[in-house]
Amino acid sequence: MVNQDVLYDAKLHGLAHKIAGVIFEYATTDKSDKTRPCLEDCRMTKTPVSRRHSNGFILDFYCGVPHSLFTPWGLWYCFGIKTREDDGTWAKLLPVLRKRLYAADAGSDMGHEYFYLYKVDDERLPDPDDLGSDNFDDKVARVAWEHLQAEYAK
Repeated sequence: MVNQDVLYDAKLHGLAHKIAGVIFEYATTDKSDKTRPCLEDCRMTKTPVSRRHSNGFILDFYCGVPHSLFTPWGLWYCFGIKTREDDGTWAKLLPVLRKRLYAADAGSDMGHEYFYLYKVDDERLPDPDDLGSDNFDDKVARVAWEHLQAEYAK
């Protein structure tokens, strides 16, 4: 079972946003901007859902595009959907992102590439665990996340 203190850890929640922020530094939400890859920004509108692991973060790329982030609160679809076809820009950016997030390969499956994240810029992250958990109460995690999101938005 996940330690409840982790679920209400504002610093850890802030690190999730910092990780997503790194991705969005290289993206745009403007479909007409052809200079950067386009993603929908769902950082403040999506709540993580099930499929979690207990401590750290795992970045999920799907078909070469940022897709979601595994967090202590569940799977966070903070990157929304790609809003136009990817022209391979994310593949070119991946080495930069891997360096900034100290990302290590965590495997791949059916178009998904997973990366264990160890730092965001120079800030240490909790070590990521394997995906999945049998003892996860996503209702408790959702309440904690919504509380932290409200505080973060202030």
